[in-house]
Amino acid sequence: MSKNVAIVKAIEGAVETIRKAPDDKKPALLDSLLSISQKLMRVTKQFSDIPDTYVTKLSPMIEKQLSAAERRTERAADQFLTVAEEIKPLLDGVDEATKKEIQNKLNEMFEISTFQDLVAQHLNEVKLLMNDLTYDIEELQEALIALGDSSMGGGKKFERSVQQKRSDEHLLNGPSTDF
Repeated sequence: MSKNVAIVKAIEGAVETIRKAPDDKKPALLDSLLSISQKLMRVTKQFSDIPDTYVTKLSPMIEKQLSAAERRTERAADQFLTVAEEIKPLLDGVDEATKKEIQNKLNEMFEISTFQDLVAQHLNEVKLLMNDLTYDIEELQEALIALGDSSMGGGKKFERSVQQKRSDEHLLNGPSTDF
């Protein structure tokens, strides 16, 4: 059981205990519940800036880093392939056996260069996971707002919506070569 579920269950249990308690015990129980609620609100307020900071600062910075990694990997793969292509014309004056061996190695290099596509797929998967995390953090922020509203007498009830499920398009594809 998660800590959040445990807290909710504890509060629900306390409320039920207060309802069933004899009238002369209710003031002391209510004071205890009020004290717990105040502590919970203080803690909640301490963390209430996290969603905004994540969405406005951290997530964009992470996205920029992922995009930079993708661009650099693509550039490196292009340079790698360009150099490999520049070697081919140099084979004209080489004996057939050596030429065949070098050509085989060049072909291996071209096959290995598919790492860039796989890296791009991994980075895209990280971006999708970041989107899921962003969604969850925005939901957390709404829950904190709803908690603040309900503690002030507003009746806004927070209900977590179901996360959008993505298709299998995000699954990694490509050669099963381990690097």
